[in-house]
Amino acid sequence: MVFLTSLDILDTGFLAVDRDANGDRTNPVDTADCVNAKVALRLKGVNFDITSSSNIDKSNTPGKITSNRNALVSTNQDTITITLMLNQRTESDTAPYGINDMSYIAALNKLPKTRGFKAVYYPVKDTATPDDRRKDRQLPTLLGEKDTTQSQTGISMSLWNGSAEESNCDLTDVKYLGVRFESCQITQTPSNKIQVTLSGVTTD
Repeated sequence: MVFLTSLDILDTGFLAVDRDANGDRTNPVDTADCVNAKVALRLKGVNFDITSSSNIDKSNTPGKITSNRNALVSTNQDTITITLMLNQRTESDTAPYGINDMSYIAALNKLPKTRGFKAVYYPVKDTATPDDRRKDRQLPTLLGEKDTTQSQTGISMSLWNGSAEESNCDLTDVKYLGVRFESCQITQTPSNKIQVTLSGVTTD
């Protein structure tokens, strides 16, 4: 089941989002070396933040005017922060929330440690009609792009197609953000809740 706050993270196993002259991504990381063996992690109850920024020349000399007024030095990659609370009461995917996300702790912790870029997307097919899962309101859909060709092997995703969950989908079926995660912080609070914070940058 897909909720409005769902988010999928797929370790693609490929080192770069961009392709070669033939439209291919080559030399994938072995599936065994990818998070959750290239099966997407489906997360629920997610806070998703994206921040754009630039390096600005902040120096100021009072009373001095020069011909160079260009204060923009360079731009930075967009930063991504994903925060979620794991549901410790759910022991199977048949529970009301439909996701046993407690089983993802080790996989989430591994996300910054593997080499392939991570595809972050809302798990609804781009062509799904009606759009009852509101993919048009999700940041990864609004800011992401989908692949135009799918020549690489090893990527198989499950997406909502408007009436049912459809397997054997790929990155041509959904708009996604390519992300490299820098850190994963897992916090157990005094109230015995577990919070996960993932931080990273978009990648080309």
